[in-house]
Amino acid sequence: MKIKNHLIKFIGALLMIVNAQVMADAICGRSMCGCWGDVNLSYNLTLRDKNRQPVKNIQAFCDNEHSPMGKSNATGVVQFSVATKSSPGCGFERCGSIKLVDPAKKFVDKLIVRPKLDHALIKKDVVLDGAGLPVGTIYSDPKYTHPSFRPDDLSFVLPDLPFGRVESVPFYAIILKSLPKCSLQDSERKKAQAYFPKNKVFYDKEGCTGNYLDDLIFYTNVNSDDYDFLAVYAGANLTQAKQLAEKVKRLDQFAGYNIRKMQVVYTSP
Repeated sequence: MKIKNHLIKFIGALLMIVNAQVMADAICGRSMCGCWGDVNLSYNLTLRDKNRQPVKNIQAFCDNEHSPMGKSNATGVVQFSVATKSSPGCGFERCGSIKLVDPAKKFVDKLIVRPKLDHALIKKDVVLDGAGLPVGTIYSDPKYTHPSFRPDDLSFVLPDLPFGRVESVPFYAIILKSLPKCSLQDSERKKAQAYFPKNKVFYDKEGCTGNYLDDLIFYTNVNSDDYDFLAVYAGANLTQAKQLAEKVKRLDQFAGYNIRKMQVVYTSP
């Protein structure tokens, strides 16, 4: 008899639990969100700039949270997982959208919004838009250039709006050699460029080719009316320029080299 009574009580308790769960499901099913369930979200994002180069040290935040979930490595990859809840009507409780933030402010913040019912791994390439690159910033690496410039120019960021004349930020260059006007050949630039794989080598063709495009670009603090010059970008400050000058000295290929502070000027056609 005691066993039977215990069994009846156990079955009754079990029915109460089941009924409570059914009632709860019925209630949450009628709510705007629906029933919430546990999920695990995973992100694997590869971050690149507009030149398709990987971008490192970009922090990934769950939107509206203040502690980063991770940051991109040298290959541009940031990956992490987070345990949360989801419902049919309200999506994810947290981390359903990810904000990508550059602490250096070189790139615009970007929001990655996840489909509401997608609980699988999100793996995608993300292109970041430049933000902290002000007008006039030099493309100092020879691998990159602005499309409005020629390969033998030192290019810089131009404004999107129409303009008549715009100048680059001031910079230092090392004048490798000077020659009579219109006598310098591009083969000399290419030969010199091989010595400086990370610093753009350039020269001025203004008034030499008859092509009006070559007359749109000129350089300050040089006598371009009487001489051609061959130069290499040497940095934003004098300390950087002196360091590169030591390399030029060791090469023993450019007698009479000198450091020059200058700017690039672009005039709109």
